[in-house]
Amino acid sequence: MTALPHSYKDPLLTLQDVSMSFGSEVILRDLNVQVLDVIRPGVCQGQVVGIYGRSGIGKSVLCRLLAGLAAPSTGTVRVGEAQQPVQAGAVGYVQQRYPLFNHLTLLDNLLLAARRKHAPPRPRPAPTPT
Repeated sequence: MTALPHSYKDPLLTLQDVSMSFGSEVILRDLNVQVLDVIRPGVCQGQVVGIYGRSGIGKSVLCRLLAGLAAPSTGTVRVGEAQQPVQAGAVGYVQQRYPLFNHLTLLDNLLLAARRKHAPPRPRPAPTPT
């Protein structure tokens, strides 16, 4: 299989001197990472970053930092072409363990979530006269 030609452009994600501690327990220490935008001529694509490692080394904590759901104890997490500090909602994140209803299929779980998110607001009952 022949590799497609590619080049690297601007950073999409930058971690600079990121550390995370809970109390006196250090979870992540001095991370410096940069994910560059990969350009392939004639191909429109997004970027996917995977993180793997043994259990208990801080992968979930790192994902929460990348998604802006927690702030690092030290350092910065910057995202996007403008390399702005990450804000909650700027980066997608799927948890390792996510709640599903066991009695529903995956499709039914997704449809339930969509109905709850996009359902029209329920009218409030009128106050009863006293």
